[in-house]
Amino acid sequence: MSTTAEATTAVRMSFHQFHFDMRAFMRNRQSQFFTLILPILFLVIFASVFGGSDTVKVAGGRIKTSV
Repeated sequence: MSTTAEATTAVRMSFHQFHFDMRAFMRNRQSQFFTLILPILFLVIFASVFGGSDTVKVAGGRIKTSV
C-alpha cells in the first residue's frame, strides 16, 4: 500500500472513531451532565462563594486575587 492510501485509511478511521464517540456521548445522559453541566454548576457555585472581592485576608496581611 502506498503512503497516500495509508493516510486516507487513517483519516477515514479517525473520522469513523470520532463519529462513534459522538454518538455514544449523545446517547449517554450521565456523560453529558458531567461533561457539560457540572463544570458550569461548579463555576457558578465557586464564583458566588469566592467572588465579590479582589483581596483575601490571610494571616499576615491581604492578598490580591486574580479573579
